Amino acid sequence: MLIRAIIRALVLFVAYIAYQHVYRPFPAVIYTLPPPPALENNNTLLQSATKYYSDQLIAPETIAFHPNHTMYTGCYDGQIFSVLPYPTFTLSHVAYTGYASSLLPEQTHLCTLPGNHWLCGRPLGMVFKSSDTLIIADGYHGLLSYDLSSRTFTSLWNHTQYDTNSVTLSEDGDTIYFTAASSRFRNFEVMYDAISGQCSGALLSYTFSTNSTRFLARDLCFPNGVL
Repeated sequence: MLIRAIIRALVLFVAYIAYQHVYRPFPAVIYTLPPPPALENNNTLLQSATKYYSDQLIAPETIAFHPNHTMYTGCYDGQIFSVLPYPTFTLSHVAYTGYASSLLPEQTHLCTLPGNHWLCGRPLGMVFKSSDTLIIADGYHGLLSYDLSSRTFTSLWNHTQYDTNSVTLSEDGDTIYFTAASSRFRNFEVMYDAISGQCSGALLSYTFSTNSTRFLARDLCFPNGVL
C-alpha cells in the first residue's frame, strides 16, 4: 500500500509540473498570413551541396567565424562545435553552455529530450569579441562569455524569464546588442508564444566597460535576429 501511495503521489506531482510548465493556459489570437511571395530565379542551387556531420550536429542554429577562419556553431543539445576551414573540415566538441559537463557520458543523451534544455543549454547566437573570447546568447542561460584558452564561462546577463537568442558586437567592441524573443515562454515553448500572439520580446545591450545591461526596446514580436 505504501508503494502504491508513493507512486500515486509521484504521478500527481509530475502531472502538476507538466501542467504548470507546458500546458499553462493563455489567451490566443486568430490572424491570417498574407500569401508567400513567388519564387524567382534558380532556387535549386543548394541541392548539389555536400552535407557534413548531419548525424552529429543536431539542429545547428548559429555560426560564428574565428579570426583564423574556424567556424563555430551551437546545437539543439547545448553543444558548441568548431569546424576547421577547407579542406580539412575537422569537427571538434568545444563545450556545453549548460550544466551537461557534470553529466556522465552515458547521460548526455538527456540533452536531446524536450524540456531538458535548461540543463544542457541552447546556444542560439554567437559572435567573437576577440580571438579568445566567444560571446553566446543562450535561450536558457542568457548572455555568456566563453574563454577558449581557459575553457571557462562567464555569465554577463542571465534572466531566466527571457529567451535570449541572437547577438552582435558593436564596431568598437565594447557593446553587445542582443535580443530576447519572449519573456512569457521558455525556448521549448516557442509555439505557445506564436499562438498567444502577444509581443513580449526585447532588444538589449551589454557594455563591457561599465558591466551594465540596458533594455533598448520592449514589447517586440519575437525578435529573432540583430545585426
